Amino acid sequence: MINVLLFEDNKNDVAQLKASLPKNEFEIVGISNNLKDGVQQINQLDFDIAIIDIFIGDNPEGIEFANEINNSTKQKPFIFLTSSIEQDIFKNAKNTQPFNYLIKPFNKFELLFSIELAIEKFAEQHGAFAEKKTVFCNDCFFVKKNNSLVKITFDQIFYVTVDGQYCKMITESGNFILQISLTQMLKDLPPEKFIKTHRNYVVNLNMVDSIFPNDNLLILKNKDKVLLSRRLQSDFFSKYRIFK
Repeated sequence: MINVLLFEDNKNDVAQLKASLPKNEFEIVGISNNLKDGVQQINQLDFDIAIIDIFIGDNPEGIEFANEINNSTKQKPFIFLTSSIEQDIFKNAKNTQPFNYLIKPFNKFELLFSIELAIEKFAEQHGAFAEKKTVFCNDCFFVKKNNSLVKITFDQIFYVTVDGQYCKMITESGNFILQISLTQMLKDLPPEKFIKTHRNYVVNLNMVDSIFPNDNLLILKNKDKVLLSRRLQSDFFSKYRIFK
């Protein structure tokens, strides 16, 4: 799920945003209609993107809310959503470096496309979704599957294996074919959590259930079997404390 934080005081717009974001892809984790509550949610909630109305009542509090995100310890992409077309307001909003700027009224497809662009821009991977590439952000990645944008955290991955010229990623949320080499995939995954066990496999260390070194085999928590080559066994076992 892609976690969304809303800063909006118009109930009709909140309802439209909820209706526009597919429930199988997005979860609205917080809604605030004042700056005090909004700042508290920035610090307390786990969100991937914020959608911000510039005006709360008659005051452009959304600009200050955006600055709070920029100054927080966990910077995230945000989109402005506003009915204001005033030049001064636009200039002040632009100074916060938003990842997109939408004018009300908006439509569903415009909003979803803006979210995709914002995630790409935040990850500095422009055009990745159009090219069916994976977008990595901090402790997760985003992938386009059919017309849906799917978020997968690193902890959800069981393993990655070679599939022709691409990679096949096995996760708790399903399987994904990614246009990326296994070598590059290993570089993008955190080394403290993932290790190469065979020339065709990269495994999440936390997903290993049983080890059979004499058979060059690992059993993962999803019951899949993965090869453990003899050449890579010493590197693999260095990640564990073995009791004999």
